[in-house]
Amino acid sequence: MSMNNSLLSFYCFFSILFLGCDNEAVNQGLEELYPVSGTELVLSNGRMSVTLVDYGGLQTISLLPDVLKPNRKVTISHSLGPWYAGNQNGIRSNIMSSLFPYRIDRFQLQHSASEGGGLFTVNKADFLGGFERWPSDFGAPTYQDGSPKMNGDVMAWGSFTSAATTGTSGNSFFGLDIVVNPYMFEDDELQNIVFVRYEITNESSTPIENLHMGFGGDVDLALIDTNLEPINGICGRFKTHWNNTGYDRTRNYSYTYVKPDPADGNIPLECYGTFVGYSIVGSSRTNGLIAPALAHTVVTRWEEQSFEAFQETKIQTPSQVLFALQGLSSEGNPMIDPTTGEVTSFAYTGNPITETGWVDYRKDVRSVQSISPITLAPGEKVITIVAIFAAVSPTYEQGFSDLTSLFDKVISQRSRWDY
Repeated sequence: MSMNNSLLSFYCFFSILFLGCDNEAVNQGLEELYPVSGTELVLSNGRMSVTLVDYGGLQTISLLPDVLKPNRKVTISHSLGPWYAGNQNGIRSNIMSSLFPYRIDRFQLQHSASEGGGLFTVNKADFLGGFERWPSDFGAPTYQDGSPKMNGDVMAWGSFTSAATTGTSGNSFFGLDIVVNPYMFEDDELQNIVFVRYEITNESSTPIENLHMGFGGDVDLALIDTNLEPINGICGRFKTHWNNTGYDRTRNYSYTYVKPDPADGNIPLECYGTFVGYSIVGSSRTNGLIAPALAHTVVTRWEEQSFEAFQETKIQTPSQVLFALQGLSSEGNPMIDPTTGEVTSFAYTGNPITETGWVDYRKDVRSVQSISPITLAPGEKVITIVAIFAAVSPTYEQGFSDLTSLFDKVISQRSRWDY
């Protein structure tokens, strides 16, 4: 009996030793996941690419219409990101766009490089291979139980906090933390879409009331050949401020396009066939937020007749950011639809194909859309998602139709990107 017990103990000892060594060998084979940059990183699925920067904004979004023609690309955006404004012991605001770098407070990375912070990126193959440590403390996505989560086939993220970047005391939120998580898929159906998941938390001890959330910025749509100067490319003397903007009121997405004009001369029809849209599509999952659309506001780069007070340079205070998210001018006045003379919260809702209703004219486009406000209690977190999508078509008319179809496909496949 004692001999059997001795043998059993001996066997257990070596089994534990072997398994321990085996696990240690496995752990040693796992990679450590570190941030790749403290300033910016480029995320790409081979068709679309986007740059995530150190204040949480999205820059230089581009698309290859044909992977067999890598020198030809569509530039989509100079700077896009969320806008936040609300009451936290006074009206405060922060944005993730470079439109107002010296007037409106932005965000900054929540953790310094010495603390392990920065911008991270992962692809699905590496994710499935596993990592020694999943940096959830630095914004890495997780499921409700805390286990690692992969969104899309390629993703990036950074963890940010509100900051008084303008140096003006009392204008910035305090304790408003945002995890920005852009991701993309590689399959044909969703490869022309960038999804961005925003995890928004009030880490302060003070509620944020009447919190308005929007998304927008500077959309620069152009079809260019990277081997040539843009003005000598296939689309002639196109410039990035030769754009128009619109809003699909039925589906609630903003879009940018180039309307044909006889002054352009004889250029290919494909120069007008690219449309790009974006929408706050929300999230239906745990802590998710899907809120009704509130406004699509006129924001102009230069002064425009009847819309001088909607010029971007006149948005200089948190109250004026809040006005913009409410569909109002920098003076707090409503928009007037020039085709009806009526007050509206949604600009450019006409049909640019039939030229009916309120349609935009060619200019350097800015746009912002917003959703109905919420109250964010201390410690409360909400998650919402933005989709940025592009349709590349042979003609202007088909581009308009294809963008609608692409958005409908996004919504119909919610279970793939919102889980």
